[in-house]
Amino acid sequence: MYKDYSIKKRESWYYEFVYKKKRYKKRGFARRTDAEAAERQKRYELQQGISIQESKITVKDYFKEWLSRRHNLSQNTKNLYKTFLNNHLDFFENVQLNDVPFNNC
Repeated sequence: MYKDYSIKKRESWYYEFVYKKKRYKKRGFARRTDAEAAERQKRYELQQGISIQESKITVKDYFKEWLSRRHNLSQNTKNLYKTFLNNHLDFFENVQLNDVPFNNC
């Protein structure tokens, strides 16, 4: 994590790292913890092969795929997620994942 001194009006943080010979950098985080969380999320996406900005997958399909990769959940938790999927995610059937605003989460 780095403090961004190029912005004079307010204190700001950014992350920067190299992954598979490509540099990733994002600026403008108000707190160091926000920058760290965003960096962890980006590294996870790169390791999993997920790129939300380039994805054409729908929210519902992404959630189904996410649930299928979770092997350490109890059966009760899986049932709860499946119920949520069946009851609530029909609204997101045609909504693409890259259309959802994430606000640096």
